[in-house]
Amino acid sequence: MTISTLNEPWCVATLGYETGQFAPGLRNRKAAMQVSHHLLLGHGLALRAMRDVASSAQLGIVLNHTPAFAAEKTPSDLQAARIADGLDVRWYMDPLFRGAYPADALEHLGADAPAVGPGDMAVIRQPLDFLGINLYTRNWVSTRVPPLPAPAPHGVNDMGWEIVPEVLTQHLVRLTRDYMPPPMIITENGMANADVVAEGGAIADTPRIAYLQGHLAAVAQAIAMGVDVRGYFYWSLLDNFEWDSGYAKRFGLFRV
Repeated sequence: MTISTLNEPWCVATLGYETGQFAPGLRNRKAAMQVSHHLLLGHGLALRAMRDVASSAQLGIVLNHTPAFAAEKTPSDLQAARIADGLDVRWYMDPLFRGAYPADALEHLGADAPAVGPGDMAVIRQPLDFLGINLYTRNWVSTRVPPLPAPAPHGVNDMGWEIVPEVLTQHLVRLTRDYMPPPMIITENGMANADVVAEGGAIADTPRIAYLQGHLAAVAQAIAMGVDVRGYFYWSLLDNFEWDSGYAKRFGLFRV
């Protein structure tokens, strides 16, 4: 039995409490960062409780990562990309595997940094049996006004997200190098596609097929480079209510 304590805590904290995109629709960075800490603390407490009653279960957490890339090798872009990485990837990975929040992210947050109680980090840093990673695209960071657009040689999906299968390989290698995590599972990867239904109900799903081929090849390459990946799950089997988009963005292998 495999159990995850949380799925996408970044979305819950940042999109729910800082940008207001998701429920509860708040726009308060300090609250968002405190929520992120409480989510991680709840994760650690849940792991302890579950290990007491389900010692044979494989327990872990699922994080959504959007690796940050500087658009240009300028000091401003490089710094902005590092902060973006610190508030996305390292904000959750560092407490889970190193027992501390990244120092540069804390400095950037200033008074908005979360209050951390005595012993909190020891609770958060519980041994994991697996690490789930949800990855769809990259964060192309440009400080130009207007920003420099991403190159997008593989195109974009219906969410406007750049399709970059090579980033999946790079990121899995990076996580292994920097954190030596337990076995990883790609718990979500996929694309929204504006399906065109032909007469008779058929859909020429060529873009999604290409997406899948590219990302499965990227996982295979990471495994060949020594990354311990135990599974890959496509998001999703069927179209579903996609957060705040309803059925407008179709991720499913089968159209609803």
